[in-house]
Amino acid sequence: MEVETVKCPECGAEFSIDIPNGKRVTRFGKRRFQRFYTRQVTFRCPNCRINMWANYEDKE
Repeated sequence: MEVETVKCPECGAEFSIDIPNGKRVTRFGKRRFQRFYTRQVTFRCPNCRINMWANYEDKE
């Protein structure tokens, strides 16, 4: 697993998430409804506790 740093859109806190090796985060945001994709990870902000998702793809 690799570590990628993301910034919470709600409270502005920066924290790290794990994604598979050789990948990079392309988009991330708040989870408004339940929807899962194969190239997506879900996580919670450690500060304000909102649910979020992040899509990832291969690094060029």
